[in-house]
Amino acid sequence: MNSKYMLLGAFLCITLCTPLGAFSTLASIAQGQQPAPVKAIEEPTFSLNFEDASLKSVVDYLADQKQIDYIPDKGLDSIKVSLISRTPLTLSQAWDTLYTLLEANGFTFIKVNDTYRIIPMKDHQRNPLPCLSSAQGVEPKDLPNTDEVGRYIYFCRNIKASAAKTILEPMLAQGAVQVNNTLEACIITEKFLHTKAAMKIVTELDQGGLREAIKVIQLNHANADTIKKIFDDITGGKQQKSPIRFSASAAKQATYFSNDTKIIPEPTHNKLILMGTSKNIDKIIDFIGKYLDVPIESAQSRIHIKEIKYMAAEKLKNMLEKLMKMPGGSNSKSLLQGEFKYFEDVIMTAEVPRDSTAGSGDSAGQGSGNRLIVSCNTQDWARLSAFIDRLDKPQPQVALEVMIVDLKVDDERALGAQVRTKGSMLGENLTAQATNIAEFTGDLGGNLIGVAAGLGSQSSILTLGDATKGDIWGVIRSVYKIDHSNIISQPFLITNNNTKCTESIVLQRYVAGGFSNSTSSNGMAMQEQVPVRAAISTEITPRINASGIIDLDISVS
Repeated sequence: MNSKYMLLGAFLCITLCTPLGAFSTLASIAQGQQPAPVKAIEEPTFSLNFEDASLKSVVDYLADQKQIDYIPDKGLDSIKVSLISRTPLTLSQAWDTLYTLLEANGFTFIKVNDTYRIIPMKDHQRNPLPCLSSAQGVEPKDLPNTDEVGRYIYFCRNIKASAAKTILEPMLAQGAVQVNNTLEACIITEKFLHTKAAMKIVTELDQGGLREAIKVIQLNHANADTIKKIFDDITGGKQQKSPIRFSASAAKQATYFSNDTKIIPEPTHNKLILMGTSKNIDKIIDFIGKYLDVPIESAQSRIHIKEIKYMAAEKLKNMLEKLMKMPGGSNSKSLLQGEFKYFEDVIMTAEVPRDSTAGSGDSAGQGSGNRLIVSCNTQDWARLSAFIDRLDKPQPQVALEVMIVDLKVDDERALGAQVRTKGSMLGENLTAQATNIAEFTGDLGGNLIGVAAGLGSQSSILTLGDATKGDIWGVIRSVYKIDHSNIISQPFLITNNNTKCTESIVLQRYVAGGFSNSTSSNGMAMQEQVPVRAAISTEITPRINASGIIDLDISVS
């Protein structure tokens, strides 16, 4: 037996004494199993549609599709899950999804030889698991990209196993890494996907030999691959490739950053692994912390949005565009005119209110808000925004009550008089009498008090003479009467100062039209009734002056 297998045999004896329960695992290593061959491309044919189903029923379905038997855990029946796929999946994708679903509920799938078993996650360290090893020729890059939990044994070539453990522990679950210092081997119990990502770093470290120091830094804002490229550009991409490093050198360093320092990116966890002297590593870490791994300040945009509270955005836009024009028009080359600075390259538009009657096309408008969208630089926006706030103030309001009344054209108007002679007012032997009150019939020489009493209560009556003595010699009567009034509308309107408000009522009336081709039963031509739009509208614009007096501009149609 050569030395390699003697070391492997020693490792088998030591592992049997550990509490990992890895007897079947080590047996697999001794048998020299080879990685499974690559499978053909699968077609996505599986659709998952489980709503509030037991976890065991989901496992049963996928296990049946994969044509495997498994040993379930008694806790699967009591767990309800929902698993719905929007697009078809391949069998491998569905199987990987099952691993994720089990892990979310505290379980995992393990496979030892040809036997599958579901166990709680907290117990997977004590159970037999599938095992792969670098002694079998399975390098970290060959590990499967699955969530299957397994053990991987890696024999370090150039670095210490304890150093590898220090690097791996922050990236894997607690207790997932154990080492055998005698054989310089790492035993990792974790999902193969996570193990593969973490071991990528160890593999890189194990190729370059030992350094005086190894440090791992977590990047919070920058990208690990980007940082690596920046330092490659700075140092010319030259890093020491010899496995032997001399710690002292009489030559003066040509650059600030030593190209003897090795930088390895780990994109999965966005970390950087630095190998070299402590002094050179500290330089790089300090530079990254100050200048590279910092929050990126977003570039200021020229686009600004201003909510207009009281004025109409379109009217305000027209006003501002007139005020911002430079004297002399576009021929002026300088923004500074005396002690004043004019606006530079301001583009402004107002949000167009949506017209509910315009349908869904371009004529339907661009929204229903009252906002200004302005494109300008930061300094102009600060001045413009403050000026808009000074203009956009609440306006005085006026409450109006409008009454639209339909009055019948027919009315009653009457004016009459009854006069008789009062003594000898016209002279001796001269008398005169006159009457035109239609309601009066009788002797003109009688008392006119009876005439006045019979004229009705809707008359305005004027009597001439002394009624107490029965000496009435004249009666004058006037009547003005309007009937059949109808209130069509009585709206209560509130509008801002100098803002037009409108009340409109549209009725439909039928009027006589032309004669139709059809005839009545007696052979007469029939005249059509044509509908006519009868609209009544009132437009009122109130204006309030500085003294509070309201002037109304009223237009009735």
